[in-house]
Amino acid sequence: MPDWRVLLIAVLAVFLLAPPAAVPPQEPESFAPLVKHVLPSVVNISVKGKGQGANTGEAGESVSYAPHIVDIVGSGWIADASGIIVTNRHVIENA
Repeated sequence: MPDWRVLLIAVLAVFLLAPPAAVPPQEPESFAPLVKHVLPSVVNISVKGKGQGANTGEAGESVSYAPHIVDIVGSGWIADASGIIVTNRHVIENA
């Protein structure tokens, strides 16, 4: 059976020599600095043009495809200095 003094020294050594616990990062008081930092990379995407969609009409009528104005807006962000923009597919799908 180990001597109680050796066991006590081992336990104290673990507590005294262990690195201090990491302090969790504090949440910022405001997201304003983050927004200010990334805002220049956010872009507005606007798709305008003609499209064709189904016009269902009244019951019993045939379905016709009438041209209409397409006006889709979305957003994206500039991925790198060459001008590559990342956005969602539905924003540009039929542009």
